[in-house]
Amino acid sequence: MGEAVLAVAGGAERARRAGVALGRGAALVAAAAAGLALAGAALSAVALHNGFPLVYSDTGTYLESARVLQPNPDRPIVYGLVARAVALDRWPWLVVAAQALLLAALLRAAFRAAGAPRPGAWAALAALGLAALTSAGVTAGHLLPDVLAPGALLALALLLGERAGPATRAGAWAVLALAVASHASLLPIGALVCAGALVVALRRAPGRLARAGRVAVAALAIAAGAAGLALLNRHLGAGLVLVPASPVFLAGRMAETGLLHDVLAARCPAAGWRLCRWRARVPHDIDQFVWRPDSPFYRIGGFSPAGIAECRSIVRASLSEPRWLARHAVDAARGGAEQLVRFDLRWVDSAEAAGGWSHEMLARSFPGQLAAYDAGRQRRGTLDLSGLERAERASVVLGALVAAALLLRRPRDRRGADARALAAVLLAGVVVNAAVCGALSSPNGRYQSRVAFLVPLAALLLAAARTGRSGEEGPWPPTP
Repeated sequence: MGEAVLAVAGGAERARRAGVALGRGAALVAAAAAGLALAGAALSAVALHNGFPLVYSDTGTYLESARVLQPNPDRPIVYGLVARAVALDRWPWLVVAAQALLLAALLRAAFRAAGAPRPGAWAALAALGLAALTSAGVTAGHLLPDVLAPGALLALALLLGERAGPATRAGAWAVLALAVASHASLLPIGALVCAGALVVALRRAPGRLARAGRVAVAALAIAAGAAGLALLNRHLGAGLVLVPASPVFLAGRMAETGLLHDVLAARCPAAGWRLCRWRARVPHDIDQFVWRPDSPFYRIGGFSPAGIAECRSIVRASLSEPRWLARHAVDAARGGAEQLVRFDLRWVDSAEAAGGWSHEMLARSFPGQLAAYDAGRQRRGTLDLSGLERAERASVVLGALVAAALLLRRPRDRRGADARALAAVLLAGVVVNAAVCGALSSPNGRYQSRVAFLVPLAALLLAAARTGRSGEEGPWPPTP
């Protein structure tokens, strides 16, 4: 009888402990969900203030190519397809929500990998601060693949680090592959960051193979994204290519720097390029060369196969002589330096961003939402982001100084070393983003504003890692 009572009592105690554990698990899940919701809401604040998701002149291209299932020669179709699926063809707000939650989840994963004692709380606070003081909310609130630029760099940092779990790594791998398939600039940016990481990985003998393996996994995600885009383009009839019109933008960049004029002067008329006939009218501005209807570029066929082929031939010719290669290098360095410090937000409220082509394409893609779009602050020209722009400049400068100071200090423990690695990848990514965009296109505030908030984020990751107790025992990474 006594044994039976003890058995019943033991069973009751085990049930009580199981119930307590289940309750704690449910509480942790609820807390994590609440933190993500808070961070997502903060990162959606600019779009909410506007009254409609933010748009840009490129938004129309992404939406239209997905609507007609026809790749555009100058933009990958992938983002438009994903946005269309997420929006259920009706509610563009779902796209903003998905982008904000994705960024929030990556922030939480980064703080967890950095060893922050309460990563969910740190991520929520970081999202609130970054939304209030940087362009993070502008990036997340746009109907553009720009949010995948910081997403790709955060995913790279997680893949190259040691402490992310299997589920986090799988998610980061998918984000990186999607990012590369969605925006042309992220292929060279990701490749250069991986190349730098490989050089660092091979410098130290202990753990060299493991570090090189992590770089290989990240590189595989980049390759998968590029291959997926090429195969999709082929399936849709555009050929096995990534972005067919890439040579056009390179030629436009050469026009802006003056190199195109020198190449034409040296090779015309012997080269047989049709642009030779119009070389006196080639503008010294990439936007005018590529987009103005009266540009000589449209005299040679514009974005037709013939026009793209001629631009490709001119670009190849510019790479055939040392003097022009040197010009390319100097112009790339100058453009990258200018791009690094150019992250203004004036492009957000331009008439070009909110009207014209984008308005027409929004009317086709989301006709039921057009009234809300027209009533939005951006459309009416009353979305004032000048205060946010000033705050971001101060935040980036302060974040860079704090990050540099913390990187120069010796880490107290393993957590500090992991945070340093994460911060280093993010800061390197910001510099590489400027170098690539400044070299391949004209410096533009939009290109750097999409990743500028990663600078203060790097400082926050380093600071969060230092709040943990040095030499603390227990499971790693810590629980949420």
